[in-house]
Amino acid sequence: MSRFLAILFLGTLLAVPADAQILLADDTVTPHATISWVTTSGEKITLGADVGYTNPNQRTTLDHNVTCFVALGGTRLDKGVGHPKGAIVRVGFYKVDVRRPFFKDIAAGSNITVTLTNVKFNQDVMAMRHTVLQHLKYTDGDIAACGLDRKYANCFNTRSDDDMMGQLVDGDDTRIGALDGSEESDGLADVESDADTVSLRAEIPYALLRHIQDPWQLTVPGTFMEPYHFHVEFEALPYQTGVNALRIMAEESTPPDSAATKANLDSEDRDQ
Repeated sequence: MSRFLAILFLGTLLAVPADAQILLADDTVTPHATISWVTTSGEKITLGADVGYTNPNQRTTLDHNVTCFVALGGTRLDKGVGHPKGAIVRVGFYKVDVRRPFFKDIAAGSNITVTLTNVKFNQDVMAMRHTVLQHLKYTDGDIAACGLDRKYANCFNTRSDDDMMGQLVDGDDTRIGALDGSEESDGLADVESDADTVSLRAEIPYALLRHIQDPWQLTVPGTFMEPYHFHVEFEALPYQTGVNALRIMAEESTPPDSAATKANLDSEDRDQ
């Protein structure tokens, strides 16, 4: 009986024992988080650690000016639009000192690369690619210095170009589809299977850390306000729930490969 589904544009399936009704992260397996960037001298700095599930207030110090946490929950849950059967996992980073640059000597044009590996659940899951997003948060002082309203303390970069969670506004507090890799200036965020765990990888151009409402719209490091915190998240669903969700999405939209997607779903159902 096949347990795998060849759907690459929306979801990635993992096989884990399907022995639970409530989807939970397996906290006996510790995730590994990394963050890296390239300096002006061409050196690649990579910071990483095994980071157990905690909360944003219980962070692991990496090096330079960076701390890290891994936690359940995130923006999708906070806005009340998470799937009722889903689980959201996020990897986040904070500055140690908000007055200092986030990334030591980062080169203009460098990407920030974030990875999260060894994320395991207690049953078969499908990691939903379209749910990947980045949340950025700025200090009150920086927001005021840019002449912005306090409502702009948060900013978002999404992978999906149509999933606004009912609340985000493209061009206002959100860059829609900025992490789908379709434009030269985009980042690329993805979730993949690795044995029986989920892995997240996000290549984020440093310029995407600038607030979308920053009035000067500069891109060189040191010339625009950085967030003091950001996280990248994804949502996973129980396997069959994910299959059903992808079918509904394919039927309600008309992406170029939606027909093939539905055919794959039907074929998978016949194999079971």
